Formats: sequence, structure tokens, C-alpha cells
Amino acid sequence: MKKLVLFSLMLTALVGVLAACSKDDEGSAGAYYVKYEYQHNVGNSSYYSTTRVATQITYKDTDLERSFNMSGNSWQGTYGPFQRGDTVYMIIRRTLKSGDWSNFSSNATISISKNDEPFSIKAAGQASLEYVIE
Repeated sequence: MKKLVLFSLMLTALVGVLAACSKDDEGSAGAYYVKYEYQHNVGNSSYYSTTRVATQITYKDTDLERSFNMSGNSWQGTYGPFQRGDTVYMIIRRTLKSGDWSNFSSNATISISKNDEPFSIKAAGQASLEYVIE
């Protein structure tokens, strides 16, 4: 009887250790999604933002680099899945069509979501950004 109780305790301990290991493995892996956001304004009107500034955005989409000419004064896109250790980036190239850069403002962000959690901002600035998924 003592052997059966001892065996049951050892089996329970082994199952507990194996379950704990699998939870640690799940914490380091997962599906990461990236949301890129960019907006700019020139003066008080979005009309001037689109007629005075030409903006090209280049970004990382899983295995590809994509690029396009932005129309309007804002853009956002969500891409993935990415893996831990991947470097994601957004490169902003702006060309002034007319006037000067006075009253120009811009905001760019890279946000990360893991396993359907809410997005969290990981990089922010006025132009090009880069972030390594941790």
C-alpha cells in the first residue's frame, strides 16, 4: 500500500513538472501581429496635407517589403503573423510639393499584439521606425 501511495505522489509530481514546462514554452512562442500607423498635417487643413506633401511608405509584411505612395493624410495597416526576434520597420519618405515645412506635423507608430491581446505601442516618432519583436 505504501508503494502505491508513493508511486501516486511521484506520478502527480511528474505531471506537475511537465505541465509547468509546457506553459513556459507557450509563453515564448505565439503569433505576433504588427499595426503600422502614420498621419501628417500641414497647417489646419487636411486638404493642404494631400496637395503639398507627397508621402511614400515602405514597411515589413511578414517575409516581404512593401511600398506605396500614400493618398490622404493618414494610413494604417495590420500584418502578420510574425515571430519573436523578427525586425519590423516603417520607412517614411516625404517630398514637399509646394510651400515650406512650417506648420508640418507627423506621427508614426508601430504597435504589437501577441496571441489576440490588445495592441501595445512599441515605437513612436515623426518619421521612420524600427522594432525587434521580443
